[in-house]
Amino acid sequence: MEAKREIDKAVGQYLEEVAAQLGDMPADEKDDILRDIESHIYAALEKYGPNPTVDDLNVILAGMDRPSSYAPSARQAATSAGSPRFCRLPVLGAAWAPFGVLVTVFYLLAWFHNVGMDGVFYRIYQFVIFPLGITAPFGCTALGLMAVSKIRASGGRLIGMPLAVSIAVLFPVVIADAMVAIGAFTILQELQEPVWVRVLVITASPIVVVALGFVIFRAVWRWANRPLKSGEFT
Repeated sequence: MEAKREIDKAVGQYLEEVAAQLGDMPADEKDDILRDIESHIYAALEKYGPNPTVDDLNVILAGMDRPSSYAPSARQAATSAGSPRFCRLPVLGAAWAPFGVLVTVFYLLAWFHNVGMDGVFYRIYQFVIFPLGITAPFGCTALGLMAVSKIRASGGRLIGMPLAVSIAVLFPVVIADAMVAIGAFTILQELQEPVWVRVLVITASPIVVVALGFVIFRAVWRWANRPLKSGEFT
């Protein structure tokens, strides 16, 4: 318990030093930065087990930016120094996403055509493709949103926002479009007459699918690229 109090005190001191360097940044934006830093520190502490020590915290703080680096002049200098690099998180998401597609394809083949798998390929599917595929919708979306946050927080040092947004919205768009397709299929199955209703559903469904994907992407893109206020660092 004593170690936890010392850790909390040391983290609080570090955050106070960072807050002092953020200057006249709006309070809500400053709070967002401090919360992100605090979450990063405590997440790193979890790697040291249930009872981390102050020495563990010192190791973490030693690897972080100095509070002085959060000063506006230091951020501007860091932004102008060197060329920006591509954020790796959306690249990882782009590599992960195809596994979700593969699992869906295999499922549909097994459902509609009774196609089975055996041998070595089945083991690869069972222990590699399936776990990666079933977690892809959650993992890719999380990676995309994390990438958006990191790119904004980098102050221009990281690029790749289009890919980050695409990865973030990929599976939400796929799920939304699948719901539209299922609804259209149900209507076509239930309503045999009149014919004009079936024609309307068949014609409108692709338009709704495209429009829905566009609306979701545009909304997330505008959120990710909202104008930065004076002094904003996120």
